[in-house]
Formats: sequence, structure tokens, C-alpha cells
Amino acid sequence: MLRYSAAVFVLMAALLAACIITTQKISAESHNRAVEICMDYNEVKAIAAVTDNSVEEVLKRMKKSGVTTVAIEMDTIASAAAKGHVIQRTPGEYELSGYSNLTFIPRLFDLVFGDRISIVLYGSTILLRFDNTVINKDLIERLPIGFYDRELEDAKSANMLICGRIPAYDGADEASIACILDYLQLLEIDRIIFNGDTILGYRSCLEYLGREMDRRNIYFGRIEFARQKGETTLAEENLKHLIGVHSISQAEMASMAQDTAIERYVKAARERNVRLLYVRPFDKTGADPLKECCLYTRSLAERLARAGCAVKPVHPTLQLQENRLLKAIAAAGAAMAILVLVCLIFNISPTLQLVCAVPAIGLFSFMGWQGGMCIKIVTLLLGITVPVLATACAVKNISDGSLKKGNLLTAGAAVLIAFGVTLGGAILNLALLSDTSYVMRNQVYAGVKLVHFAPLLIVSLLCVTGALYRKMSLRDMTEALKSCMSKPANIGLIIIGACLLAVVALMLARSGNDAGIGVSAAELKLRSILDRIVYVRPRSKEFLIGYPSLLLGFFLLFRNNRAWGGFFAVIGTIALISLFNTFCHIHTPVIISLIRAANGLWCGLLAGAVVYIAARKPLRK
Repeated sequence: MLRYSAAVFVLMAALLAACIITTQKISAESHNRAVEICMDYNEVKAIAAVTDNSVEEVLKRMKKSGVTTVAIEMDTIASAAAKGHVIQRTPGEYELSGYSNLTFIPRLFDLVFGDRISIVLYGSTILLRFDNTVINKDLIERLPIGFYDRELEDAKSANMLICGRIPAYDGADEASIACILDYLQLLEIDRIIFNGDTILGYRSCLEYLGREMDRRNIYFGRIEFARQKGETTLAEENLKHLIGVHSISQAEMASMAQDTAIERYVKAARERNVRLLYVRPFDKTGADPLKECCLYTRSLAERLARAGCAVKPVHPTLQLQENRLLKAIAAAGAAMAILVLVCLIFNISPTLQLVCAVPAIGLFSFMGWQGGMCIKIVTLLLGITVPVLATACAVKNISDGSLKKGNLLTAGAAVLIAFGVTLGGAILNLALLSDTSYVMRNQVYAGVKLVHFAPLLIVSLLCVTGALYRKMSLRDMTEALKSCMSKPANIGLIIIGACLLAVVALMLARSGNDAGIGVSAAELKLRSILDRIVYVRPRSKEFLIGYPSLLLGFFLLFRNNRAWGGFFAVIGTIALISLFNTFCHIHTPVIISLIRAANGLWCGLLAGAVVYIAARKPLRK
């Protein structure tokens, strides 16, 4: 194998570099805990209507109960007409009431239509006149006209922050975008969420929009689990002022308890770096909907405070310092991890080890220095390697008959070894991806499904060929695999294999950023209970499947039962894959990931011990 001292030196240096980067990330996360609670103005208006209070009074009550921000829609002709603020006098004339020369945007119409449209102001009444046979009426109706005076006055009188809901329209150019941003600055609105599924300026002006928003310190609210065309490009240009938004739709709330909704909002802020909670009242028609809404938001604010979040205006995201040297050293550790795994499996001469090690470490260090796509390749290879390496390290001392007296404590120690190796690889991965773009979820770990499947396949092949327990040549492995494949089919093994494939398929379907299968109501309930008991719930596949299987698998392997021991070890690798995947969520605070990993370990070992006690006699046989 590679010289022990050299391998240890490279790995320790890589882990030290990774720990430095991780410490910097933890420091940045501790300064980024401000969260805003936002209520939609239309929801507030509906509550005011049924309680005989003014909107201003309702907003003041809500502010005392924890609401910091009110979302107000920037009107178009179409939306203003739906509210009764616009009257179409003739096919070529609109009358707008309630918009002043401060809140109306006449310059935008000049930029888009020039002298083909005339604007006449009579106090609080505005007339738009145009030739409807020449100008596209649909474009006029989709063009932003500004905010309604009364809505802005209510928000400012209640001393609320304003989040503008900005519509997009076709044909927006740099001049019109600058006009809208100037207007927002004039009204002191510095946080916006775009309406619909398209960002303003999509296709041609997103980079310009992002740069201008960043220069003017305007926050872009990106709605979690929703997709808007152009959001990724805009977010990349405005990372410093990017804020995650979490909202629960009215349809979901119809069958949801208040406590469940509060728990969901708190988890979004605590675990997913969401900084603006878009809250809707549960019941606007009850005996006292204003009181109920205030109790709801007050409970939410209190729960957020207990979770370590501060309910106050958000501030620019603290940027992570990019240290290319430290990332290069961490990438060298990834190269060494791959080399160590290869040397554990194959018989390789010391000379060949050295010949392979030097260029591999140099290449990976260069890729870590370069960053970008090179980092993604390194972390992908690391994700495939680490769970396999952890399993191999845990059972590398197994030889025929030498550990036949192995007991549950021996197996538990092996699980701890596998956990430690995986955690070390996960910290390397975390350090390599510690970039503001990943923290703000604008970029994500590449190859999640491959990382879930490939280690299981590799560990299965190593178990079948016996390479997991002793070194072999590639030729010997091939012969062992051929021998295994040539054996007659066993119905029992086929059924077990089919069940295992179904489990893997389910795991793959539920992995990634766009999971193909949702979570059942029963599992959601279990998750909620676990969150209350252990603060951060462990992953179900870790403590219910992975670690118990790993514990039993190692126990059987140490008693020289290669067949069933290997089978359970393969299933147990799911826990190690899940552990590594936990630290691929760069947006999640490091402390939360560490707590989740620890909870998964002790809960899984406890569950495994219970299974062992229940099935002790057949296992010992």
C-alpha cells in the first residue's frame, strides 16, 4: 500500500484545510440569522374588511405580533381594473384613479410607446389615451403602472417594510428596467418578488437586471420550490442581495394545522437558509380573524427566536472568502482517498503506487485551485469513493477465522470507523463546495442520483468477488465475478435482489433537488415527532435501514458469515451514502448537518441493537 506516513500527511493536511474553510462557513452562518415575516396586503385588506378596522390599524396590530414586512403588488392596467382602480372610457382611453405623479410611472410608457400614447394628469386622476388600431392593447394592459397610493400609505403609516410584487412583460429592455428600479428606489422599496413564472427582462436583460439590483442594494426574493424563468441567472448576478422565500399555498393550508405550518416555516428558516417567510392567515371569516392571525404570527416569531433566528430586517448575505489554496489542499485529500481505496482493493506495487499518486494529487490540486466545473468533478468522484472506502476500512482486518469471536461491540466499533471515514470525506466535500453560490442554492451538488447508486453497486461487486475482505488482482476479481455469474439461479436470491432493487429505486426517486416521489402523511408525522424529540430529525433511511443493517452486516462478517454479512453490509452502505449527502446541502448550516448526522448514528445503532437482541439466536447461528 502507499506509504502510511505519506498518506496520513496528505489526508491530515486536507482535513485541516477543510476544517478551516468549514469554520469560516460556520462563522458566516452565525451572522446570517435575520428572518422577516411577510404578510400580503390583499390578505390584510380582507381581514380589515371583516373586522371593521382600517388596514393601517390591522397592520399596526400585526407588526406588534411579529410581522415585519407587507407585500404590495405593483399594478398593471389589468390588475388595477380588477381592483376597480381603472375605468375604460373608450377603446382608446383608460382613466386611473388613486395614483399620483409620485406613484405612477409615466416615463415607462414614454420609453415603450413614445409619442403614440398621451398621459394627462388631473390631481389623483390619470388619463391614458392612444390609438387602439395602432398600439397593442394587450401590452398596455400588462405594462406596470405603479403602486396604488393608499396601499403605500397604509404600509408606511404602520412602519412596515415593503416587498414589491413586480410583474414581468414582454419586450423589457435595459432602459425600461432602469426606469422601474429608479421608481422603486424613489419609493424606498428595496426588496422585490416577481409575479408569475417569468423574471422581468427574461432572455436578454437578466445580467443587467442583476447587476443593477446589486448596485442599488435591492433584494431579490426567490420563492422556494417554485420555478421562475431566469431566476438562476438573476440570482448569480445578485448573490449578495438574494433571499430565499418560503410560502404555503392557500390550498395546502386548507388541510393543515397552525402548529404544522409554524413548524414548516421554522424548519425552512433554520435548516434551509430561508430569510423571508410569506405568511397567510388561516381563517379570515372566524369570530375574530385579526386576533387569530396575530396569535399565529406571534407564535411563529417566538418559535423562530427559540430556533436561533432573529425576526428583523434582513441584511446583505455575508460572502464566504474564497481561498483557492485551501481548496487545492482539500482536493489533494480527495485524490488520496481514491488512491487509498484502490490500494485497499488491489495488489499494487509500491513503485506503481508512487507513479499514480504524484500526478493524481497534482491534478486534483489543480482542479481544486481552478474551481467551477473542476470542483464539481472532484466532489462527484469523492461522493462515489467515500462510502465504499468507509465500508472497506471498517472490514479490512477480516480474514478467515480470525474474528469468529466478534461480538456486537466489535461490530459497533466498525460502524463508528465507517462513520468517521464518511464524515471526514463529507467535510472535504463541504469545504470544496463552500461558495456563496452554493450557500444561496443557486448551484447544487452535481450527480446526486449517481452518488446514491454507484457506491451500492461497487460495494456489491466487492462483496461478491471477495475483494472487500482481501486484496486481489483485477484478473482474480474478473474470474471471481464470472464464477459467481455462472452459478445456477436461486429463486430466493432473485426475490431478495428484486426487493433490494426496489428499495434502491425508491431511494433514487426521492433523491435530488427535484424528487420524483413525495413524502407520505405518515412519514411527515414521524418527522415532526422526531424534530420535537431530538431537535433535528435524523434521516429515515439512516436510522431505520442503514445503520441497523450496517451493524448486523459487520457482526455477521466478523463471525465469518460472508453471504448474509455482505448482503446487510451492502444495504448498510445506504446510511453512509445518506451521511455524505447530508453535507452536500451546502445551504444547510453546518451545525444542523452535524446534529443530524449524530442523531442518525445513535438512533441507528440503538435500532440495530434492538434488532440484534430480538434475533440474537438465528444471528449467532
